[in-house]
Amino acid sequence: MPADYDGCDMDVTRRTALWATALQGLFALTWALYVAFLPALLAAAGIDARFAVFFLMFDQAVFALADWAAGLYADRLQRLLGRIGAHLIAAALVSSAALALLPFVARAGDPALLIAATALWTATSSALRAPVFALLGRAGGVLRPAGSVSVALIGIGIANALAPLLTRALAQVDPRLPL
Repeated sequence: MPADYDGCDMDVTRRTALWATALQGLFALTWALYVAFLPALLAAAGIDARFAVFFLMFDQAVFALADWAAGLYADRLQRLLGRIGAHLIAAALVSSAALALLPFVARAGDPALLIAATALWTATSSALRAPVFALLGRAGGVLRPAGSVSVALIGIGIANALAPLLTRALAQVDPRLPL
């Protein structure tokens, strides 16, 4: 196969796919940690921990809507790829800050504030996935037979395999440390 396949440099595409693999795995692990600490976060915010299942359903609904919206955004801006970089960096910073602040927000004891912070985190972290997959999908043929997107999804699979071990190891830790 030539070094330049469909206008893409294969080495750059492979590196990008490996970075996406690592990042998607990290995103999946942060969600697993969030799930592990959610009952304690809810209790600290004054919400009965029995509502954790409904909270997770809410968070998944936000993920679904944000994935769809971010996918549309990435598709529309596909021709202007260089211009979405600043938006992705902003989303990454907001997402990281929102996740890190969840334990502090929960301790404030305001359920509405915890719900809002969780919605912000889920929406911004979701916004980080769709553009990456849209970009990798464009260059997917470079990594035959697997394709860039399928390689990136390996990160999610590895994270899902490691999540029970990680959450068990951190179960007794203050949520402020891992989040």
